[in-house]
Amino acid sequence: MKFFINNLVLIGLIVFCVSPLQVTAAQPGVTTTVFNKRFIHALQPMMMYNQLVKQIGTAGVIVKERKGATSQLVHYHWDGGKRSALDATVVAGKVTEARMLAPNGNTYLFDKAGAITEK
Repeated sequence: MKFFINNLVLIGLIVFCVSPLQVTAAQPGVTTTVFNKRFIHALQPMMMYNQLVKQIGTAGVIVKERKGATSQLVHYHWDGGKRSALDATVVAGKVTEARMLAPNGNTYLFDKAGAITEK
């Protein structure tokens, strides 16, 4: 019996090691990051979009996009952990505004000067 169990364990390890690993990329706009008061205070005025993505861990979903003669305006959305959410406006690659729904139901606004207001 012990021989059978040892062989079964060995076969299981071989199957596990040989089978291809399934690596899933982060889904844009979906994250486990919780958008709360602590998170919004970590934002920097006019921070680059790629810095925001680095903090969140995944790119946002493009909700609206407008290309102008001199710059591009993009609205992004993320669904976060604990039913939180973040919407950000990016102009020429920089975050100019953000609106965040925290898990407690409060909404926070972040402007390009870095001012945070609670709604």
